[in-house]
Amino acid sequence: MGDYPDREAGFVSLTHHTKQLAFKAGLHQHCTDIIRFSHGASSSRKTYRSSFIPMLHDVCMVFAKA
Repeated sequence: MGDYPDREAGFVSLTHHTKQLAFKAGLHQHCTDIIRFSHGASSSRKTYRSSFIPMLHDVCMVFAKA
C-alpha cells in the first residue's frame, strides 16, 4: 500500500486512512510497518512531463483482533 497525490484532494495517505478504519473496527497494530523499497522500479527510470516524484516504497501493515 502506498500514498498518492490527487489533484482535487491533495496528498492522500492511504496508510493513515487504513489504520484509522482498522482501529475503528477493533483491530490493533501487531507490529511496526514493513517498508518495501522498489529499487530499480520502472517508474524511477521514467521521465514525466510534469513535476512528479515517483513513490519508491510500499507499506505493509499487520493488524490483529484486540
